[in-house]
Amino acid sequence: MKKITLHVISLLLFWSAAGNMSIARDINLDEIYLRPSSPYLRRLIIAKLDAYQEAGAHLVDSGVIFAGWFSGKDVVYVKEFPGTEENAVCVYDVRTGQQRELFRITGTVMALAVTADGRHIVIKRMVRRRSIVPDNELYVYYLPTGRSYRVSSNSIFRDFSVAPEGNSMFHETGRGIEELTLFSKVRRIAVPKRHYSLIVATDNPSVACFSPGRNRYIVMNGGGGRYKGILFGTGSASILKGITSPGEFFFVDNNTIAYRKGYTGYFFVALRNLLTGRETRFGYPSLNTSLNYSVAPGILSFTKDQMIQLYVMSEKKLFNAGIEGEDVSFSADGVNFTALICNRLFIVNRHSLTRRRIGLRRSWRNILRIYRELKTRPGDMDNEFSAQYIGRKISIYSELLR
Repeated sequence: MKKITLHVISLLLFWSAAGNMSIARDINLDEIYLRPSSPYLRRLIIAKLDAYQEAGAHLVDSGVIFAGWFSGKDVVYVKEFPGTEENAVCVYDVRTGQQRELFRITGTVMALAVTADGRHIVIKRMVRRRSIVPDNELYVYYLPTGRSYRVSSNSIFRDFSVAPEGNSMFHETGRGIEELTLFSKVRRIAVPKRHYSLIVATDNPSVACFSPGRNRYIVMNGGGGRYKGILFGTGSASILKGITSPGEFFFVDNNTIAYRKGYTGYFFVALRNLLTGRETRFGYPSLNTSLNYSVAPGILSFTKDQMIQLYVMSEKKLFNAGIEGEDVSFSADGVNFTALICNRLFIVNRHSLTRRRIGLRRSWRNILRIYRELKTRPGDMDNEFSAQYIGRKISIYSELLR
């Protein structure tokens, strides 16, 4: 029972993430398991930021909660201003180093999605107007002209996805999964509710995900880390169990899916071939996975207890980045990726992580030393699960130094 209870707080904090979509806010796990007054907390933050410096990463901005690529050289991100309900949506040009503010938006931003064609931004937000209860809505912004409009949402949970080709999005209505063409606002029912009603077991919204070319698609429903999906396009429809977050589900291609499985504190990434049923597992056990798939370069990114892991599909090789972070997504050429840590947005060159391994090892030794000191300081631990968390971090950094 203890294992299941372990890290319940972490589960609530790591909501989900979606294709070209950021939903999991940047969370520092150390802040969950160490006392706020502990001097080790500050030391770890500095040491982990130092690892980014050793990796040659570029700091874009602070106060950032979501980020994603909308072209081969431009990153869009949401910057919040603590103590207010105002957020700035900004663009950073990786080649020139210039950044500019696109617009400001009020409310609590819950998700950011950038369409694959780089023309639209979709933001899920809660905004307080006249009522005490905030409204939930999707805010659609057209990048070429700055035109925007709102789409009503009935849930605080993730209730939409963007189409693989990028010109539309899907969200559930009373009649089923509706497709909304983002530019023209034309609507149609893509999946009638009767087609997936047998997996609907909660009042939570059902979420659809389509493969490239739309040869296959899945509709998922559930809650509390337990979801069921109905998969179409394989002849007859089939049920897929073991999904723990509809936001962390991706079609890598028409015959391969990647998704998060497991349970609280013991998650992992499953890469499954739909033709053979063969499944490859990565990252077990992990408090969170923050799984994302960058389509153009074909790279899966996820975390093992917040340590960034990269899997290049064409190489079939897993690479430990050696830096901690969240919200990882790649540029179209697969060279640079975004990462969030302590609300700071960095751009990291993937190849620099190999070239700068000597400097990174110095950072790893320093971080490992801090965690080992912490292991002997129960007064700095915040809860009964802190010792196990620290043990996991010691194992991760010890493995890097082998």
